[in-house]
Amino acid sequence: MKIIIILIATILSAILYRLGGAKGWNTKFRDLGCPLVALGLMLFLKISVPWYLHTLAFLLMFGFLTTYWDKLFKYDNFYMHGFMIGIAFLPYMVAVAWWLILIRAIIIGLFMGLWCKFFQNDIVEEGGRGAIITATLPLLLI
Repeated sequence: MKIIIILIATILSAILYRLGGAKGWNTKFRDLGCPLVALGLMLFLKISVPWYLHTLAFLLMFGFLTTYWDKLFKYDNFYMHGFMIGIAFLPYMVAVAWWLILIRAIIIGLFMGLWCKFFQNDIVEEGGRGAIITATLPLLLI
């Protein structure tokens, strides 16, 4: 049952991330939708932290989803985009080893950067970027 819920969350996150970038759709589908799905999955996986840490991780992820770091790097840096989305989960350090959060952030960053380098289709790119956010959450339970 746990695997099915993770798969559903992964597909939902992929869809919401894509909708946030699709013409005619609002970016808030991605910016609010993906953190909401990730939060729901964290609660389902029973990551036990005070409510304000869940809220802080949600807000950090929201903030990091709104930028591709182009003002800093002068181009859309999907490596940094993914890494910082992973770093948004640092508030969970009270329940999860910090190095697992860091490893997950590195995996997300590398995946997003390389994924966008090898795929030139917006639907595939954005779907993959959205999927990796929730697909990697079980790594925090190791």
